[in-house]
Formats: sequence, C-alpha cells, structure tokens
Amino acid sequence: SEVTPPEPRESSPRTIDPVAPVTTTGLPLRSFYDLGRALPSSPSPRQLGEALWEHLATHLPASAFVLYTYDVQTHALVAGFCSAEGLVAPDVRVPIGEGLTGWVAATGRSVVNSDARLELPDGVSASLGLTSTLAVPARVGEQVSAVLTFYAREVDAFTPAHCQVAEAAAEVVASAHLRATPSAVAKAA
Repeated sequence: SEVTPPEPRESSPRTIDPVAPVTTTGLPLRSFYDLGRALPSSPSPRQLGEALWEHLATHLPASAFVLYTYDVQTHALVAGFCSAEGLVAPDVRVPIGEGLTGWVAATGRSVVNSDARLELPDGVSASLGLTSTLAVPARVGEQVSAVLTFYAREVDAFTPAHCQVAEAAAEVVASAHLRATPSAVAKAA
C-alpha cells in the first residue's frame, strides 16, 4: 500500500495572551481548557485523537501523531487514531515492551527524540522523512491506558518543554478514559 505523507504545516509565530494564565511550558492554560471542552463526555479513541491532534499540532514540531490505546484482551496497544494515512496499519498491535511505544507503556516513562526508525518500518520513516519520536504515557492510577506518540521530520525536534506539553495532554487522555470507562475508577483507586 502506498504511504501518503502528511501535509506540511505552516509554522507561524503564536502570540500568547499576556493576561491568560500560562503553564510552566509557556502554553496558555486556555489551550487545555479548549481541548477539554472540545471532547464529548465519553469520547471514542478516534474522537480523542482528532481533538488532541487539532489542539496540539500548532504547539509541537510534530509531523504525525498516533494515539495508541491499551487493549486488555490482547495485552497490547492498538492505534485508536493516526494523523497520517499509511503511518501505521489500522489493525496494528504493539506488544507491551516492544518498540518505543511498547516500552513507554511497559515502563510508564516518556521518550524524547528517539530515532523514529526504532518505532516504524524503515520504508515508512524514510518515505515520510520522520526522524524523531516523542512518546508519553497516559495513566489511570498505575496502569498505562494509552500512549501518545508524536513523530517529527527534524532530528532532535522535541524539547523538554514539548515533552511537558505532551504529558499534560496525556492527563487529558487519562481523564477522558476515566469518563469513558467508569470501571477504571475502581481499578485506579
């Protein structure tokens, strides 16, 4: 199957409202408020991924994004949303502990600026020009419920501030997961 490269995004300087409260990352809190408001009360993984990408794409140097969610039955991660056609197969299953995303799910630790070829097949990373990866866990209690994985075309594209933005977004994902699956509240307690 043919891989379709994601559309390049124009990077324009963003202005920060001098009166709006700002997170430690420099990102206005309003961005996270808007993200939370954009979500339905119990979003599907696709709705969640679409909202995340729409709200974060201008704040991260990412060219592509995949929201992986944990599948209890197969003890693996599945792609709930992918921003670029052909980046990952729709039926992909990432075993916990394998690849960058699987490692993040297994350890609960973020990965910044790892080589995208460690995650994606060489043909995919090369055809899309992806070189760097940022992957962060979304936790419900001690359980990783999802992994947000961002890919960039630039080497070392992601900064610690970008990681903080992604980790804050992962909190939104965890909160949405709790709303969508109330039984997770009991497991997380």
